Amino acid sequence: MILGLGLGLPFQAANGDDDMAWTRPSDWTAMPMPTAEMIYILSAVTNDASNYVALSATVTGGFDVDWGDGDITSHASAAKAEHLYDYADAGLGALTTAGYKQALIKITPTSGGNQITAWDLGQKHSRTNLGAHVQPWLDIAINTPAATTIAIRSTVETRWVERINFIAIGAITSMSGLFQNCNSLQSVSFPTGSLASVTNMTNVFNSCVSLPEVTFPAGSLAAVTGLNSAFSTCSRMRRIAFPAGSLSLVTSATGTFSSCQTLKTISWPTGALAAVTTIANMFQNCLSLQEMSFPAGALAALTTLDTSFGVCTCLRKVTFPAGSLTLLTTLATCFSNCVSLEEVIFPSGALTLVVTTTNTFNACAALKRIQNCTIPVSFTIATQSFGGAQLDEIYTALPIAVAKTITITTNHGAVDDTPLIATAKGWTVTGT
Repeated sequence: MILGLGLGLPFQAANGDDDMAWTRPSDWTAMPMPTAEMIYILSAVTNDASNYVALSATVTGGFDVDWGDGDITSHASAAKAEHLYDYADAGLGALTTAGYKQALIKITPTSGGNQITAWDLGQKHSRTNLGAHVQPWLDIAINTPAATTIAIRSTVETRWVERINFIAIGAITSMSGLFQNCNSLQSVSFPTGSLASVTNMTNVFNSCVSLPEVTFPAGSLAAVTGLNSAFSTCSRMRRIAFPAGSLSLVTSATGTFSSCQTLKTISWPTGALAAVTTIANMFQNCLSLQEMSFPAGALAALTTLDTSFGVCTCLRKVTFPAGSLTLLTTLATCFSNCVSLEEVIFPSGALTLVVTTTNTFNACAALKRIQNCTIPVSFTIATQSFGGAQLDEIYTALPIAVAKTITITTNHGAVDDTPLIATAKGWTVTGT
């Protein structure tokens, strides 16, 4: 999985292609490969008096921390380990071109054979009046096969970290907010067989502002039920691929990809989103998304599409799968301001329960075809690009109605359409 940003500045590959793999800075201290029950952290040490760091680990018999500057401390299980670096300390690693020195931290159980079952690398130092603070981790390597509760950022944000390498982790169930606000994250790797027990991915990568691509290991994410804002504001994300068998249990996906402004491709497995009831704002402000085709079996339980594709300005076509949208009740602002949208394909037999269509197709000036438009309540497709035959297609799909209106003002097809098809079913056609 390739991600991208560096120390708060937008990551840009040398050739301008955001898809290029992250390159580890050549003047960073080499990162050893941790053996089982070991965590390595490369930390920046800046030329000031604010080099306070803290972390914790849960392990029978306690844990030791080699702080990488000559100090080694021992701590009780789950206790907060704290340290203050001195920039002038001769035990620190070399000065980098970025202006900071380095410390290579090692966390291990105090007694050999004991297992680290939880860890938190986002603890805040207890220094009085220590205000806004960012954990200065740069590179992290983790080999904790028994750890089931983990945190990269919790009370302190970890905005500098560029790479996180999971060699081994236990059966974690929650990734909620795990990497949220890790603005500099460029590379994350998960081991084969991991993430199979994860149920919650809410905000997992929220505001990781430069992820161009995300790939998860085979067999993972099959138990996930919550996907709200999982990738929201990943403004450089280009592609996401979900593994086979994943996401079939997701029930809520509100804002999942909201404001992923460069997102172009999502690879869905068959059966994904079969249980989801809302995808409100799911793709809102995905400015580069050109087409969306959901997988077979998706959206069968869906009840709301509110603002799902709002302001997707490059979106041209949306295809919903057979069997979907039969429970849908609201389409409000679903495609609002999709100024390039040309075609929407609804499945046969859908939309019969829809009661709200406020601004569903608002400002969709390029829209020229809606297939299976069985909306049973009044709606508007005004100031768009429907020809006569395409309007007749909509009229033909409309259900029998009482006192319902379809507004077609400023469509060139209003000159040669056949409104009688709709009026014969009890509809009023305005704007002809």
